[in-house]
Amino acid sequence: MEKNEQAGAPGAAEPKNEPHGEGQGAGQAGEPQGQGPAEPHGEEGGTDWKAEARKWERYAKANAKDKAEAERAAAEAAKRIEALSREGEEARAEAERLRAEQARACLVAQAASEAGVDAGILGRMAGETEEEVRENAALLAAALSASPSYPKVPDAGASGSPSGVTRESILAERDPARQVRLIAQNPHLFD
Repeated sequence: MEKNEQAGAPGAAEPKNEPHGEGQGAGQAGEPQGQGPAEPHGEEGGTDWKAEARKWERYAKANAKDKAEAERAAAEAAKRIEALSREGEEARAEAERLRAEQARACLVAQAASEAGVDAGILGRMAGETEEEVRENAALLAAALSASPSYPKVPDAGASGSPSGVTRESILAERDPARQVRLIAQNPHLFD
């Protein structure tokens, strides 16, 4: 009799193919299972696993698309960061080069003025440290002092005439023939 008692037990009459909790008529023709009217008191009659699977598949596809966009954006950001980092390093190197160049130019100018030599010539000589530049300045000064220099003249060569004739002295000449001859010899005084 145990089988009869089991058959008469509540819920034993339910068919095995229907989800738990759905009554007769819940799975009517044309109506998918699990989407029938809800049972009283808000209890859901059953779960439509295919619909749930489709819903989560849509979520997964949307997440995959979002993930791909995020990875693409991250790759672009990484490239941009790398480019900016490289530009920063190049700018730092350029700034350091300019600082060193300016420091050397100041050092050359100071050493040139102390040694009494031309800074342009001293700047073209090798040497990066203060010792090397000062040594080059001393060598340049010694080489220049050993070579003959131009004589110093009282008018600093302002007359432009080797004979010491000036425009005023030619115009003051009383002899017209001599005056014409002096003008012809010194045309630069009458430009």
